Amino acid sequence: KRGGARGVARGENGGDEVWKWTPATAQNEVLVHKDNGTLSNALDVAIDKVAIYVVDDGGSGAGKIYTVGTGGKLTAVKTASAIAQPIGISVEASTGELIIADQSTSKILRVSPTSGKVSTVISGLTMNGDGWAGVQLTPDGKQLVITGKDKVYVFARCAISPAGSTGDCDANGKLDTCDMALGTALDCNDNGVLDSCDIKKGTSTDCDNNKVPDECP
Repeated sequence: KRGGARGVARGENGGDEVWKWTPATAQNEVLVHKDNGTLSNALDVAIDKVAIYVVDDGGSGAGKIYTVGTGGKLTAVKTASAIAQPIGISVEASTGELIIADQSTSKILRVSPTSGKVSTVISGLTMNGDGWAGVQLTPDGKQLVITGKDKVYVFARCAISPAGSTGDCDANGKLDTCDMALGTALDCNDNGVLDSCDIKKGTSTDCDNNKVPDECP
């Protein structure tokens, strides 16, 4: 439901439970799933249009992904290969696929909740020992933000189609944020817009035609 939220309680001082609430009403939490022994160490929750998903790292056992159904019933998502320690989850809106942080391999995985196919999206991270992770996709699916203990990772899909779409102001077929991060284009005034686009749109002047906005040193 729009404006609502879901969260998991990992049982530090109580049960492993799933709750829902709305920021519009204080102290109005509703218990969705009461601890019945299914969850061992629930760490994160994600919601899409058709389902609520919870990741549980399994404590001393195998980790699992669950859907939360009517009456708070938990159903394990079957995967083609085991995910030993899922600690963070998000849902890609355009595909309905799950983006999972797996502490055991320090990878970000893509999981199809229908076929169970598991594939690697990002490897080589240093998340061992974090014990939790936040995994979030921007609404347009172009950027992935991963938070862990004392670290934040930001990844982007650089290729954009068609060229000139939103986020590609210079129509070079690459996301502007990638151009900035890779140093292939500059944003000297730190306004989030490429210098070349500022000048072209007239939001910045370039009286000496050096392709650098005049307000920059």
